[in-house]
Amino acid sequence: VLYYIGLERFHHVLYVCASEARTERTEFLRGLELMKGLCDTYLQKVAEVVTERCFHNGEVILDEQVDVDQFYILVTGQVLILHDEASSTPTKTSIYPGTYFGAKRLLDGQAGNRIYKSLSSSSKVFILDRLAFQ
Repeated sequence: VLYYIGLERFHHVLYVCASEARTERTEFLRGLELMKGLCDTYLQKVAEVVTERCFHNGEVILDEQVDVDQFYILVTGQVLILHDEASSTPTKTSIYPGTYFGAKRLLDGQAGNRIYKSLSSSSKVFILDRLAFQ
């Protein structure tokens, strides 16, 4: 069986899907405290440049000593933060949707010492690279 779709129709479907995804991302971003001061134009621009990625339970999302050029916003799921302090025992903290992380290195150029791991079967994050973040 062979199915056929014309190029014009295919482009229309892609446009509609991209438009719906951008709208959903914009609405999510609008609800974040971090984005409260941005006008709709900037929110839409951020929604266009974020990439979306899912992580499974136990997967490392961010190791601040290795990953240096990305900013993360947790969309769904739960993330465990492992604080690896040399002077004390490692501590653990959980974060929930709407929390952002990874900005320290982008803001002040200093490496952090935390590791972020997914605690959910599927944790979805929005990722901004250095250029988009700036």
